[in-house]
Amino acid sequence: WAAQAALYHYYGIGKCKLDKKVFGVFNHVIEDKQSLLFKGFDDGFMAPHSRMTQISQEDLDKKDDLVILSSSEDAGIYALSSRNGRRLFITGHPEYDEHTLLKEYLRDKAKGIDINIPKNYYPNDDETKNPVVTWRSHAYLLYSNWLNYYVYQTTPYDLKRLPEYLGKKISDSEEEKLKSANAVHKVFKTENNKKYVILSASLNKMQSEKIFGDLYDNTLNPEIPVIGTDYKAYDGIIKTRKMIIGLLGYGTIGKGVYDIVLKRDDMEVKYVFDRRDIPELGSKLTHDIDEIINDNEIDTVIELIGGMEPARTYIERALNKGKNVVTANKMMMASNYLNLSSLAQEKDTMLCYTAAVGGAIPWIINLDRASRVDSVTQISGIVNGTTNYILSSMHSKKWSFDYALEQAQMFGYTESDPSADIDGTDICNKAILSANIAFGIDILHDEVPVFGIRSVRDEDIVNAEALGYRLKIFANAIKKGQDASIWIEPVMVSEGSIEAGVNDNYNLVSFHTDVTGKESFYGQGAGRYPTASNVVQDCVDIIYGRKLLYNESMTRAKITNDIEYKYYVRCSTSDSFINSIVEKKENGYYITRLVSVRRMHEWAKRKKETDNIFFASIRNE
Repeated sequence: WAAQAALYHYYGIGKCKLDKKVFGVFNHVIEDKQSLLFKGFDDGFMAPHSRMTQISQEDLDKKDDLVILSSSEDAGIYALSSRNGRRLFITGHPEYDEHTLLKEYLRDKAKGIDINIPKNYYPNDDETKNPVVTWRSHAYLLYSNWLNYYVYQTTPYDLKRLPEYLGKKISDSEEEKLKSANAVHKVFKTENNKKYVILSASLNKMQSEKIFGDLYDNTLNPEIPVIGTDYKAYDGIIKTRKMIIGLLGYGTIGKGVYDIVLKRDDMEVKYVFDRRDIPELGSKLTHDIDEIINDNEIDTVIELIGGMEPARTYIERALNKGKNVVTANKMMMASNYLNLSSLAQEKDTMLCYTAAVGGAIPWIINLDRASRVDSVTQISGIVNGTTNYILSSMHSKKWSFDYALEQAQMFGYTESDPSADIDGTDICNKAILSANIAFGIDILHDEVPVFGIRSVRDEDIVNAEALGYRLKIFANAIKKGQDASIWIEPVMVSEGSIEAGVNDNYNLVSFHTDVTGKESFYGQGAGRYPTASNVVQDCVDIIYGRKLLYNESMTRAKITNDIEYKYYVRCSTSDSFINSIVEKKENGYYITRLVSVRRMHEWAKRKKETDNIFFASIRNE
């Protein structure tokens, strides 16, 4: 109703009455593949509808300012937006909880209204069974994308400037705007000591084309990049030089990056470095890293080899040659953050690594932004898509650990050797890198206690559910004054919590700040295209000159890990430590009193050498 009312208010589009109510949960497709509202979505996704009216396609075709973003064969148009993205219209109900459709169904039946059961809501449309929620993860992602891409990143700090972002006239006259623009144009043509030109976004498209349309005419200076303060407003007007890329690695993520870049006209992969023979790459394949490092035409190197070496050496060589670098290598960045970021600053190049944590989630970029103006005090959440896929499948599908891992490998969520994922090493690297950025502290890997999910068993899943919890594995980092705590471990979260509803390969990670409190980010955390998409976004940031804020120096913090929780513990034999902290003993497991993270991990490190143990902290917040 709200979307239809807004369409009528802004565009004069009325609603059309339907013969039968659109009622149920329907499959949708994404019509606009470039829409950030649906970034990270699967090709098909489910969403609820409940309405007696619809929007006419004929009426929409008359409005040039409206773009259809998503639709359903059975439910019609689902999402639209204005071309500038400031107005979004959702005709369905992604916000519905598990029982909303049920309540509407029972309400209408009680009124004697002729209504069918909601489609695709009950298993096999059998209303005697409990409804199945199939839209929750996409609903979270939709609202997360909206807040991040359409509100946070496109709204100026000074709201008085909002009309500029809406494309409306601001207080100064058109003559003053044109006068300023002509002055910039004159400087560009007559002075030769500039590195780049920054344009205000206060001109409309027609004025921009008139004044700046020839900035890249060869009679001027084609080597100077032009940056718009609202770059989307200049899309198609301001043309920078095409980015020429050297791609290192053609594995799961490398292939995804290559596929995405092929569809863009602002960047091109010149060479792909890989040790293997890959016929599909033809002349673009090279086995010689020097062919990329020493090629002056290549301005950006994307490192997707993984591991510590030779990735670190290749990145250092590229930076020393004045090339920009994009990497998704969390292991290498966690160990070399300060050295590499300092080298990038020294060489006046850009080092981007937002894809190192969170796959498609805009985690690093927002953590960086928050740390510029606020004190980040805590980081926590699900940052590994593989382990979350395994644990959620063990809960929802009753799969064994081994079978869930096999499926994760089949879908490309993990490598052939999954040790880094299931043993928690990957999560540890992401936690260290995030803490480097957020806290400005230097952390050694040996200081971070890590307990993965390799030893989780079916009985742990059963026990967690009997206690009213779901098993997850969290990255955790907390800063208190000069001290810090950072650790990786399985956790039990309450069934009704947001974290419990994060399934499959999705991540949900949060940071806490002194001013804004808790901010959470949700999206796909594993897979070829989620991570590849973030890599290409880093390339776009380089094109438009948007830099991360590097910590120029980092302090050494005392890692205390003195945070206390109650723990679920499964072990075949108890010992003096368990006996000293046990609060409740059940058949096959223990619940402890409050005990520090440090003591629990020290015990686990000793015990797991002789016993097949598993433990998880109990989170009730």
